Amino acid sequence: MTSVDPKELLIAMVTRQPDVPVLIAGDHIVTHRQFLTLVEHAEAKLDQLGVTPGSTVGVVLPNSLELLVLTHAILWRKAIVFPIAPTVTPAELTQLVGPTTLALCIVPPFLSSLTATSFAAKVVQVTTDYASLDLIVVTSDSTLVPSLVAPFSAGNPYVVRLVSSGTSGAYKQVLHTAAALFAMGANLTTAYHYRIGAERAMMLVPPSHLIGFGYLMSPIYFGWTNIITNGFVPQQFIAELQHHRATLLFATPFIFETLAKVAPADLDLSHLQKAVSSGGPLSEAVYRSFTSRCRASLHIMYGSTEATIVTARIDDGNYSGTDVGKPVADMIVKVFDDQKNELPTGSVGNVAVSGPTVISGYFNNDRANVELFVNNFLLMGDRGFLDATGNLHIVGRTNLVISVGGLKVDIMEVEAVLAGHPSVAEALVYGVSQASTEVVKAAVVCTDTTLTTEALMQHCRDHLSDYKVPKEIIFVPQLPRSATGKVVRGDVAALLSKK
Repeated sequence: MTSVDPKELLIAMVTRQPDVPVLIAGDHIVTHRQFLTLVEHAEAKLDQLGVTPGSTVGVVLPNSLELLVLTHAILWRKAIVFPIAPTVTPAELTQLVGPTTLALCIVPPFLSSLTATSFAAKVVQVTTDYASLDLIVVTSDSTLVPSLVAPFSAGNPYVVRLVSSGTSGAYKQVLHTAAALFAMGANLTTAYHYRIGAERAMMLVPPSHLIGFGYLMSPIYFGWTNIITNGFVPQQFIAELQHHRATLLFATPFIFETLAKVAPADLDLSHLQKAVSSGGPLSEAVYRSFTSRCRASLHIMYGSTEATIVTARIDDGNYSGTDVGKPVADMIVKVFDDQKNELPTGSVGNVAVSGPTVISGYFNNDRANVELFVNNFLLMGDRGFLDATGNLHIVGRTNLVISVGGLKVDIMEVEAVLAGHPSVAEALVYGVSQASTEVVKAAVVCTDTTLTTEALMQHCRDHLSDYKVPKEIIFVPQLPRSATGKVVRGDVAALLSKK
């Protein structure tokens, strides 16, 4: 049986291709051999800082060499990695960590104001000395205390702790094992035909999301060369894609839509053999725009933090806007009605999945475990159906439904109608509680300043039943988005409720 131990896998990959770059960051190139040395040094420093097997280490770092090195060093210590977006505030960090006490929290220098509080025993800052290829650890003034072990045995199989919440809702902690991550890597390789040691990969999904964390595991699963970018500046990003001749890009539909909009007429990204859209629904319009303007195929991945990769769709040039492909190896997809009865092929219902990479339950969250699991199948929070060929189609979100006097309004349906108006760039629909019902409202980004709310409401009346038409439409300059490009619905509802 193949080992799933991160340390053994990294050593094997270094033996196989010691001089292949594992990372390119600006002018800096780090080979697999050098990366191994960095991980060894970092593990020794984590040992000195009191990180023990079973403890949880928060890593609040952007995509960087430090993040890549420390992730593997923590795994070598047989501790649990808890990647957290560096945009977090101290208050948000406390909420994200929730019931877990971190033995250590690692931050970049620009978060030097973050100090140890109730969520962590100690906070340290890290940076890289590229001349000596070593990590520099700057400790805070707080007193080092013994590592606090998570409520699992010291020999627990978990290696990563993530937070799932979707675009709204309470945070739920998810734990994955090394075996589950290894299976995810194998599924990715099989589905998209990755070439070990031959891909040049760019990632615009943060490590606090499962796909982003999977990217961090690439040195041991795929032997990729990882190209680190400084955020997403469209024209600059396109230039880097071309300069490095990237062959692989993971990003959200919003990123692909933006790339298509700014792409020059002569742009040719045909070297980008494996552009993969994930993290949200990809419209047919965005697919057509990207593939034609950028001269590149666009594949689709469907999954979640809880389930890892569920389905994969290889681009065949004929995308319908709902088809997310067939289940990957050993994953079983079913569709249930609201009473949790299985539905036949072609019937729309609640999508559920079971398989070796799906979690068995949320950490310390009995309510979610009861509500979201059906006979070992995890409810994905999406509505869809399986077609006659076995492909899964996603048509909406189950938790994006507004109840108007008992009648259900699919938010995505209303948003699609609004976005269909020629003067609307983006639309977000949300519900506001009023007495014993909810009221449909919308926030809209428009391209024509002469557009009126009444004209837009009439457009909705022309396409929707009366109860689905927004009772109020507010024009806004832009919609707030997360680091992955997803609209943060909770923020919009809170913001607009004050108007």
